[in-house]
Amino acid sequence: MEYLKRTVTCGELRAQDAGKTVVLNGWVHRKREHGPITFVNLRDRYGITQVVVDADAEAALAQQIPQPEVRQFLLTNLRERNGWRWQPNLELINRSLPDIAGWPAVSGASFEGPTSWMVGQQSAYYRPEDIRIMQRYFPLVRTVVIPAAGHWVHADNPNAVIAAMAELSAASPR
Repeated sequence: MEYLKRTVTCGELRAQDAGKTVVLNGWVHRKREHGPITFVNLRDRYGITQVVVDADAEAALAQQIPQPEVRQFLLTNLRERNGWRWQPNLELINRSLPDIAGWPAVSGASFEGPTSWMVGQQSAYYRPEDIRIMQRYFPLVRTVVIPAAGHWVHADNPNAVIAAMAELSAASPR
């Protein structure tokens, strides 16, 4: 799944990399809003990278796209180069669309160990009836609902995610 592969770590980025297209994997460490500009600190195990988002762009998107998690994803493809411009990697998206859009075809394979499925209480993507599909691949799955969170549970309610993970870790056989 090439679309998930990072091209650089947060610790490797420098000021001279501004405006380049990169793929980062990490989590939101901190989000600060200063008037029309939002600063998001994205962290991975190698460091922190600051992403800057113009609120005018988010407000314009909000008129057409009500889901904040979808807007945030789209804003990752917005670049400041003599004005704001979209710079999605259309070739990669087109090539990866079958993998992105479909459920992986795994015939008869399953994981028999304990599994926790964290879902946001307010997620538009979580449907309780999906538990049957999860049970097919993970027979011992347990749903953990994160309150006051949408699809991106780690960004929407990081304290609840950390608490749930600590509880799950404490309950895990050693």
